[in-house]
Amino acid sequence: MDPHALELLILNAACDDWENLAGIRDSVQSAPQGTPVAPADLGAALLHLVRAGHLAAHEFRGGTFVPLPPSAVAADAIPRLWYFTTPSGRALLDAGEAFFDTPSR
Repeated sequence: MDPHALELLILNAACDDWENLAGIRDSVQSAPQGTPVAPADLGAALLHLVRAGHLAAHEFRGGTFVPLPPSAVAADAIPRLWYFTTPSGRALLDAGEAFFDTPSR
């Protein structure tokens, strides 16, 4: 899958609710534009979006979401974190709106 398309699908998955890796994977793969994605590719895209400031990464501790600075997010932590699209991620998603108009399957 094209990396930009994957990133748009990830941002879309996490734009209205907190999502974990499994929820994002399911959303990406079930989208009309989506396809199965290798775990390594999904993890790399999530890490890139977090480090670029387009996704907020949080740990769920003590019944609440605890924000993590992007620089503190390591690749091995990706599966246990929760994500939400940031305002800059939302702007990217809005700019890519046409992508969602034409399913590629």
